[in-house]
Amino acid sequence: MTLPVLGKLTGAERELVDAARSGLAYVTDAPVRAAVLRELLLGLRGPVDPRGVRVGGARIAGTLNLDHVDALAGLALVDCVVVNPISARAATLPWLDLSGGRVAGFDGTGVRIGHDLDLTGVRATGSGDFGVICLRDARVDGLVVFARAEIRSTDGPALYLDDLECRALRGVGLRATGTGESGAIRLLGARVSGEVFLGEAALTNESGPVVHADSAVVGGDLNLAAAVVTGGGDAGALRLLGARVGGQLDLGEAELVNDSGPAVGADRLRAGGLYGTGVTVTGAFSLLNARIDGQVNLGGAALVNPRGRALSADSARIEGSVHAAGLRASGPVSLIGAHVTGDLHLAGTELAGDEDPALVGARLRVDGTLRLSGLTATGAIHLAGAHIGGELTLTGAEIAATGTVLDLEAAVVDGPVFVPPGIGRVDLDGFRFGSLGDVTWREWLTLIRSHAATYRPGPYQQLATAERAAGHDGNARQILIAQQRDLHRRAPKAIGGWPARRFHWLWGFLAGYGYRARQTAAALLLAVVAAGGLGLWAGHVGSGGHRAAERTADLTAATGTPCTTVELIGVGLDRGLPLSPGVRGRCDLNTGIAAGQWFTVAIWLVQAAIWALATLALVGYTGLVRKTG
Repeated sequence: MTLPVLGKLTGAERELVDAARSGLAYVTDAPVRAAVLRELLLGLRGPVDPRGVRVGGARIAGTLNLDHVDALAGLALVDCVVVNPISARAATLPWLDLSGGRVAGFDGTGVRIGHDLDLTGVRATGSGDFGVICLRDARVDGLVVFARAEIRSTDGPALYLDDLECRALRGVGLRATGTGESGAIRLLGARVSGEVFLGEAALTNESGPVVHADSAVVGGDLNLAAAVVTGGGDAGALRLLGARVGGQLDLGEAELVNDSGPAVGADRLRAGGLYGTGVTVTGAFSLLNARIDGQVNLGGAALVNPRGRALSADSARIEGSVHAAGLRASGPVSLIGAHVTGDLHLAGTELAGDEDPALVGARLRVDGTLRLSGLTATGAIHLAGAHIGGELTLTGAEIAATGTVLDLEAAVVDGPVFVPPGIGRVDLDGFRFGSLGDVTWREWLTLIRSHAATYRPGPYQQLATAERAAGHDGNARQILIAQQRDLHRRAPKAIGGWPARRFHWLWGFLAGYGYRARQTAAALLLAVVAAGGLGLWAGHVGSGGHRAAERTADLTAATGTPCTTVELIGVGLDRGLPLSPGVRGRCDLNTGIAAGQWFTVAIWLVQAAIWALATLALVGYTGLVRKTG
């Protein structure tokens, strides 16, 4: 048996040895040398009770060096003052309890602890690149507890927990301050099978990240509810790049602040849910390419970023619904290419993009409903190329922006659309929807005609298609006529030169651009009546004994022979229509006198009108030119 290193023990140390052998806790305010504790754990002072070496209130003198120690029993230093840093590199301990104590530091690199590591209420101040408390590559089969601890580093991390393995990490009410780019709490690559609980903690690092947990794996929840996290620099106050959280990322009522960079950097995060009701985030909240396998709740959250986007969730995938009613965002909210398999509720939110768009959802996909009712936005809403599987509602939304306030170019809404007609300038080119909600087709037509930035045929065609599908063919025709009028008003160059534009106008006036065939037929009938009327009239006008229309056998006679009423009407029809009633052999216009010449010209004009109207009627009935514009 190896002999003890120490010779004579003090009275307090002898009492401690006796207590350890008996399984009793020893409480004293006298100093105890660290070497005695090491000897007890190694069994150099005889067998130690399985209940371990338990000391309370003592001052531990010297350096407690447990490197590579394979302890026979656990160690508790409750409410003790440990003057020098504790080193337990590659040690093996059944359990370790330093709760309530004051320690100069703890280096547990590679330590193996069979049950819990309890640092509840510990107060520790130190420095160094590997933290005041270091559990790098440690394995704790039970809990690691930092509840209500106060740990401060003047140069480096407060807690260095890279590659730590444990069942759970609990730090309710923890106060931790770090310095530098490593972070206040480092959890890079850590693997926690249960929860990480940092609720109500106050965590600070003014020159770098606070919770630095890239690639960490947490089997349960990662909970920072009501925590205050204040960071600095470009890395982010809460940094979770590529981390995996099997449960929920809980930020409810937390305050996350970074005045010089992102507040939350969670790109490529995978979590079972995100709960952020009432969270306050100052600095960017980034969830690029993140995947959330459950609900996202940001109701009542306040996101502020004076330097750019308040929320960036481009290409994120949410396997559930997003509830953000009452969200306030100062800075753009970006959901470019994101996919929400449930509903996206932004009702009553306040978004301020200022000179930038307030909401950017290009290529956003929402399998359920996109609810923007009651939204107030300073900056445009961009949903170009978005696909909404349910309904889209902006009822009561107020959007203030220069230029286009709502961009729905090439967007698709499979369900009904609720967009107030007075919302402002919109872009509806290529926009397709299932049906109109509480907006009438006339209100939607007003939106297209009066609020679209430029003329586009697509919105008219889509509205006409929707009305036709509902069995309202008459409404569809009115919509398409309005399209042609808007084409003539706002894009006349698309029609062609001056003759084409004049014909386009005439086509609309006489035939409703081919959508009012009855109007064309009525005009054609009127022209036919006018032709007959001109013939009848010509038989009653003349000079020198001759009339403008009279019997052809007497055209050179001194005086003309009047035609019958039927013959005069027949002359007008014969001259005006392509089909001849066969009366011109007996009665015709007398071009030998001025009146006959004028009536001949008038008949020509009527004939031209009849031909034009006949052509327009044919076009209207066959639909050959209905796709103009």
